[in-house]
Amino acid sequence: MTAQRLSPECNLDTVRDGRGGIFTYYPERPIVEWNLLFTRTGNARGFHYHKEFDEYILVTSGHGTYVELCDDGTEIVHKVALRRGSGDRPAQVGRPGRPR
Repeated sequence: MTAQRLSPECNLDTVRDGRGGIFTYYPERPIVEWNLLFTRTGNARGFHYHKEFDEYILVTSGHGTYVELCDDGTEIVHKVALRRGSGDRPAQVGRPGRPR
């Protein structure tokens, strides 16, 4: 199975009160690990995968490329770009595949 974009649910009352918003994601399988990463411009991370659990990536700002290595050896490229002040929501990609 390939990576898929997860869409959050939002309680609109949390937006209407003027403080921001609360967006809730419901993955299909349990999350067994959570990491907060900061990657400096021009650097790369990853190049491995954890076959024992699904991985989820949440991009909160900036841009990047996520490359998924499929079971048949092909690669699927997922590009993410969030623009400051554009109102873009965070982008989340769930991994029921094999990131590279």
